[in-house]
Amino acid sequence: MSKFTKDMLLEAVQQTNVKLSNGKTVRVRAMLIKEFKILMLAAESDSGMEDSIVQVLRGCVLDDKLDIGTLPIFDVETLYVTIWKLSKGTSIVPVKFRCVNEIEKPIPDDEEGKTYMGRCDTEIKVNINLNQAKLSKVPKPMVKISDNLTVEMRYPNVYETEFFNVQKDSDLFDLVLRCISKVHLKGDALVVGTDIPYEELSEVMDYVDDKGFAKMAAFVNDLPQLSLTAAVKCPHCGHCEPVEMIGLADFFG
Repeated sequence: MSKFTKDMLLEAVQQTNVKLSNGKTVRVRAMLIKEFKILMLAAESDSGMEDSIVQVLRGCVLDDKLDIGTLPIFDVETLYVTIWKLSKGTSIVPVKFRCVNEIEKPIPDDEEGKTYMGRCDTEIKVNINLNQAKLSKVPKPMVKISDNLTVEMRYPNVYETEFFNVQKDSDLFDLVLRCISKVHLKGDALVVGTDIPYEELSEVMDYVDDKGFAKMAAFVNDLPQLSLTAAVKCPHCGHCEPVEMIGLADFFG
């Protein structure tokens, strides 16, 4: 009887293919004890889950050439949701909400029985189906500034999405600058970092008007994420409403 190998053990783990936004297909495996431990420790420390999710993906994506840290957030979400379903053997996730409906509530310790209007705040437990999660339309990377100037953008990666606060003008400008990959000027395609030094990009931006910058900002600011809508009914007050959940924080938070 031959001795078992790591490759033999790996073949015994559930695997599937995932198609990324650039059209590339990668092979992934289910999470093992070591990946579940990474997520458990992150949850216990109440720290951000981004680094933990990237660690999990680096272990579960069976493509050594794929740099998880360079992927846009929507590819990270797609990979993680697929791996989670593969690992759990189900697409159903239990989530909790608090009812935000305004109802008439009794004033505590009031002998006259007076009431006030306040939030119901009842905990609601709902099972969501990750198979219903959809990715909104991915924006095209070509942003036309004028008839002679077009910039080609890349999607912010998961670390940039976390680090830069796009609500701050300075951060938004820096992120836009980082995400310019090519400058198309009068038919010539100039590659940033090769034909145009990174430090000279600010000179290009001097010739971009407010309307053009708004298009570039919209590209990095409005990236699609996985989302789904759950029908929620409060067991206490009976209030019903659809709740939209966007991204991993809502699905697994």
